[in-house]
Amino acid sequence: MIGLFKNVIIFYRLKKGFKMIDYLIVTHIPVFYKINLYNEISKERKIFVLFVSDNTGQKRSIDFTGLHNAVFDYECINYGNFEHRNKIKSIFKLVNKIRLLSFKKIIISGWDLPEFWVSVFMVKKRKNCLALESTINESIISGVKGYIKKLFLNRISHVFASGKMHAKLIHNLNYRGKVSLTYGVGIINKPLLNKKVYKEFHKRFVFIGRLSPEKNLSDTILVFNNQPDIELQIYGSGPQENYLKSIAGNNISFMGSIANSQLQGVFNNVDFLLLLSKSETWGLVVEEALYFGVPVILSDTCGASELINDGVNGFILPINNLKDKLNSLLIDFMEDSESFNLSIDKNFIDEKDETQVKVYFLKN
Repeated sequence: MIGLFKNVIIFYRLKKGFKMIDYLIVTHIPVFYKINLYNEISKERKIFVLFVSDNTGQKRSIDFTGLHNAVFDYECINYGNFEHRNKIKSIFKLVNKIRLLSFKKIIISGWDLPEFWVSVFMVKKRKNCLALESTINESIISGVKGYIKKLFLNRISHVFASGKMHAKLIHNLNYRGKVSLTYGVGIINKPLLNKKVYKEFHKRFVFIGRLSPEKNLSDTILVFNNQPDIELQIYGSGPQENYLKSIAGNNISFMGSIANSQLQGVFNNVDFLLLLSKSETWGLVVEEALYFGVPVILSDTCGASELINDGVNGFILPINNLKDKLNSLLIDFMEDSESFNLSIDKNFIDEKDETQVKVYFLKN
């Protein structure tokens, strides 16, 4: 009954002169960086967002998801844990919602959900857009899985690719439609920055993220074990937490999960952010570090590596020789930390986000 009532309201608003939707967006959950992005897009375009669910059991912090800041029209297909939703019921709910809405374009946030597949096949190809966050590094492009991706792309007319590694993926899958690079997956929270002060080195590095195998933390820890005078703070939780604690030296601290609202305090007291993942579709924490003026050391398999000018606002290390390169970098840091006083453009992230939003203002 509640679902029917919501459908009637949507239908009524549209029939009463409600402006046709420029973008109907179908996405996973209301993570903060997507909410921020959609808020900005909604200033220039009429959008309606369908969230597959309103929450997830896998998030960095308690304030990672939420709809309290949303200023655009939206609806959640399911409520509760995203991972525990009934997929069949979810598909039927989604189909009913899409049928009620009039829109110029639909943006699908990936190809990993059955809801996304149903969406692209029930809407005309010329309306279908894909927001692509997968990269060539972690994606299989041959065999059955490659064929399935090509089948999905055959229903897409325009891809909003997060970066060059993402565009390379669809190029290798023989996609020939329109491609726009967004250079981001969303917009970070941007609290008022503290007054800039002289850079003081703390000999302290930080990792913020999920403690899982793809983050390559075991190799990172082994390198830091050989540099006892440099501190490594690890924020987050995950399946490898106990194992990583068991191999960590005394200079490595496990700080638990951290709220987004606490990031500024952390970044004010560290020298570098580390993100040395074996694969990383983007790496939003890279943007957060740069916004707070902290340079980044990351692997060349991270999607966000194209935001880093090697030796200027951070360092990019090759994944196939990561331990040796990181060890050499830490030795150099200990010998002459002043030479690591890198330059972070205070407007870089704001300008990047402005560019990201404008990409969506295409003519429909």
